[in-house]
Amino acid sequence: FFRKSSLGQIELTLFYSEARQKLIVTVHQITNLPLKNPTDIPDPYVKLKLISPGNHSVKNKTKTITDNCDPIFEETFEYILSMAELSNSKLIITVKSKKIFFNSNVLGQVTISFKTFHDLHEAFREWFDLTEAQDSD
Repeated sequence: FFRKSSLGQIELTLFYSEARQKLIVTVHQITNLPLKNPTDIPDPYVKLKLISPGNHSVKNKTKTITDNCDPIFEETFEYILSMAELSNSKLIITVKSKKIFFNSNVLGQVTISFKTFHDLHEAFREWFDLTEAQDSD
């Protein structure tokens, strides 16, 4: 039901509660993380970084799941910001491994710009393809 990305996919739910002035992000799972070496299975975790103008970037991360190319997290993170701030914000989701692969522990990344989302008042659950990381922070 989705094309297979070379770096895998991540399933997220995005929701904005105007009443609570909160962006709510749920990291559900990752699928098809590439296995570069069968004896060296990644220990994935997900770092979330919300960057909004006039606001500091807020960072969170999930628990680490050892030896897994298809980890399930089901963890939810909340960010307090106004609707106006949200429309100019972006969320950088970085999938990392506790183990180092090829001099890096970054497995893939998704950047979500909220300019493109017109209505997050309904929960939006979607698969995103992981791409090469732009921001290794």
